[in-house]
Amino acid sequence: MERLRILVLFGGCSSEHEVSLQSAHGVLTHMDPERYCPIPVGITREGAWYVYTGPLDAIPGGRWQREAACVPCTLRLDRGNQALVLLDGSGREVAFDLAFPVLHGRNGEDGTVQGALELAGVPLVGCGTLSSALCMDKDRSHKLAALAGELPLDQFYEELMIRTGYAVMLETKNTVEDRSRNTGLAAVCQAGAGGFFLRREPGGGAGTAGSGGGGGLPPRRRDFAGGGHSRL
Repeated sequence: MERLRILVLFGGCSSEHEVSLQSAHGVLTHMDPERYCPIPVGITREGAWYVYTGPLDAIPGGRWQREAACVPCTLRLDRGNQALVLLDGSGREVAFDLAFPVLHGRNGEDGTVQGALELAGVPLVGCGTLSSALCMDKDRSHKLAALAGELPLDQFYEELMIRTGYAVMLETKNTVEDRSRNTGLAAVCQAGAGGFFLRREPGGGAGTAGSGGGGGLPPRRRDFAGGGHSRL
């Protein structure tokens, strides 16, 4: 079976640069090598792109930039040619099938990179340009949800689970507004192996969100009080 070539983008011009390095290391080390051929591409804080073929353990601490296994590159933007162009003078290209932006914060999670990929006709993992931009802008996303008739948080997740059949990953945010609006969180998100879950904890509005630990993802949990907001 031919492996799927996945462009994995990490780093970026963001204050959350280090978070992206940790996330990308988790993604790259848990990809099934029999099914996927990852192509790691690191983006420096200054915005330079490098194809990285060195040890994955050098990524989380930022040592990857000092490795000799870094070749400058750029994305080929003409549609129908899903490839990176190496900027080492060789003129070589590295073809891929789809892109997985493992980026956090501005200039990566906010629709900017997604827009470049969509312009080039590259299939991508995760949200598209508009949904990424809205998810990054909490004020506008809440206003848009309110215009559409915003549901209470527990009803929202329940409806989403029913319609999609997928588990939901959520990011929590402890604010006065959240605590006042989203108390008594219901057990609406039950996931299988490798998914995420949300369950009610004793004592009202406290809950736990985390990964199920299957499918190559390590078990994690995050406790919170009050409520949360979705990252969709």
